[in-house]
Amino acid sequence: MAQRAVHGEGLGSFFLCNAMINITQMDFEPGVRDFDEANVVRLLGIFKQEGCQRHDSATYVPAILVSGGLSRLQHDGEALQDLRTQSPAFTVKCLHGKHRVLAAKRFLPSHDQWWPVTLYTPDMPDILQQAIVEEYRNELTFSDGDIFRSYRIAKDKGDRKSEEKWLARLSAVKKRNILQLQKVDNGDLINGFDRLLPFLGMWQHFLIGALSGALPTHMWQVIPTLSMAGDDKEADVWDVRR
Repeated sequence: MAQRAVHGEGLGSFFLCNAMINITQMDFEPGVRDFDEANVVRLLGIFKQEGCQRHDSATYVPAILVSGGLSRLQHDGEALQDLRTQSPAFTVKCLHGKHRVLAAKRFLPSHDQWWPVTLYTPDMPDILQQAIVEEYRNELTFSDGDIFRSYRIAKDKGDRKSEEKWLARLSAVKKRNILQLQKVDNGDLINGFDRLLPFLGMWQHFLIGALSGALPTHMWQVIPTLSMAGDDKEADVWDVRR
C-alpha cells in the first residue's frame, strides 16, 4: 500500500517506489510481530484457495531500503517496478507482512519467489516507521462472525468455491467446530443460526472457537437465545432451532 498517511503525517517525502523483489532480500527485524506457525499455516491455506494476489496493492509490504543502491529506480508513482534482478544486490527492512511472506515462500515455486513491497528511504524517522507497524497491526481483519456468515451464505447458494475460500481462513479447530455445528440435531441448530444471517449486527462478536465448549453441553436447549420462530416473524427466546 503506497504512501499511507500515519498519524496525520504524509509519507510522500520518504516514498521511493512500489517494487517486486526477491523474498531473500526481505529482512524482518525482531519486534515485527512474533512468529506464529499457526498463522503461517492459515495463510498458506488461503493461498491454496485464492492464490497470493501479489498484484493487489493491499498485499504490498512496507519496507525501508537499508543497504545497496537502486540504479534502475524509476520515480513513476504507483507502478510496480521489477527489481528482482537489480545489481548490485540490496536488502530491505520490512515493517509488516512476516507471516504472509513466510507462507508465500512455502507456496510459490522456487523460480517465482518474489513479493511486492512499498519502498521508503533509509532516512524515514523511527517514530514514523513504528507508526506504520502499529497501523498495519491494528488493521481490521475478518472476524469469526464475518467468516461464518459468509460461509453459510455461500453454502446456501451452492457456491463450493466460496465455501472453501472462507473455511480456509479458519484454524483446524474452528473448521471442525463448524462441521460439528452443522450436524447437531440433524441440522436443526444450524438452521436456527441461518435465520439470523440477515442481521449483520449480530455477528460482530460471534466466536467460532467458543463452540468447542458450548456444543457438548446442549445448552441451546435450555438457555434463552434470541431467534426467529415459526413464520420467521415471531421471536422465540427459548430455542434457537425453531
